[in-house]
Amino acid sequence: MKHLAHKHEILWVSRQLESAACSRSGFEALGIRTMVVGKPVRKKSGPRFILSLLGNTFSADPYVVSSHRSKELRMTAQQMYQSLACDLIHCEWTPYAANMPQSLSCPTVGMAHNVESVVWRRYQQIEKNPLKKLYLGLQANKMERFERQALPRFNRVISVSDQDKKIISQWVPSDRIAVVPNGVDMDFFHGESGHSSPDSLVFIGSLDWRPNVDCVIYFLDEIWPLIKNSFPEARLAVVGRNPLPGLASRVASEQSVTLHGSVDDVRPYINSAQVCIVPLRIGSGSRLKILEAFAMGKPVVSTSVGAEGLEVENGRQVLIADNPADFADAVKRLFVDPAYRHSLAFEGRQLAMEKYSWRILAERLESEWQRTIKT
Repeated sequence: MKHLAHKHEILWVSRQLESAACSRSGFEALGIRTMVVGKPVRKKSGPRFILSLLGNTFSADPYVVSSHRSKELRMTAQQMYQSLACDLIHCEWTPYAANMPQSLSCPTVGMAHNVESVVWRRYQQIEKNPLKKLYLGLQANKMERFERQALPRFNRVISVSDQDKKIISQWVPSDRIAVVPNGVDMDFFHGESGHSSPDSLVFIGSLDWRPNVDCVIYFLDEIWPLIKNSFPEARLAVVGRNPLPGLASRVASEQSVTLHGSVDDVRPYINSAQVCIVPLRIGSGSRLKILEAFAMGKPVVSTSVGAEGLEVENGRQVLIADNPADFADAVKRLFVDPAYRHSLAFEGRQLAMEKYSWRILAERLESEWQRTIKT
């Protein structure tokens, strides 16, 4: 939006914003008219959250859709559509299709951040509790049913990776699907060389998103002890908004791990680390956290799921490891080999500049907008 606002008249309609990096004043400073309606999405912890999960058992919608469904948002979008001469309506994230007006005569674009049903199925695969596993399977089935119904409504669907496009093409003709990857602000995310602390790691990600919670706990349980055996002075910073209570208590049990919740700026935390880790086991789409590390010139160790959707080569821009021993060995290699650490970081930044700058990707999204309007 930052790169498109000076070329287009954009009206942004959303639920209440809680992020300092994505605020009403921030949008309006870009010249984007902003309408914020209704209440923020309910928090993902506490008794009310548990009750809402249980109540969703009897809903046809998956929880991720029902929790983002908003009568106020739907009515406001309908009113704006009727009162303005819109050339195009862009829906940012699949679950928000539930708030789209039913009858539209102007072209529509739907942005699929992930194939959400894939996220739920991967979550189900690693869950060991039988009841939770059953619940996750039900959510995956509901989500796939919703995606099958919602995505074909759009004149054009934007996926963030070729892998996601392949899955979505089961529901939407492939000629109506485009790929515009996730990107990074190369001007904002710029590191300062020589400022990292020895044997230091950082994980960046929203800590109210279950895949991130899972991967941090997985790292602490399975990988962290292997690293600490060889590097007892190693340190890990976990940074992200709204950390869930279970994660906070798990991190608190580790003396050499610090938790930083909602912060105004993640760059100092990335800059001070030698290595960024992305031990994801659940996900779809692609990872902004890897691109931000690349932009800041930091080497990354990731799982295959974590690096999914990015045009990376294992060993060149990123180290990929899918079991605890290999992941720990990759981190330890970067601790002791500064030349390779710098090489990996250099190649990652080059890739981000060439393919994942928001400036470049905004032009690609704009071309898809124009293509949708013309067809």
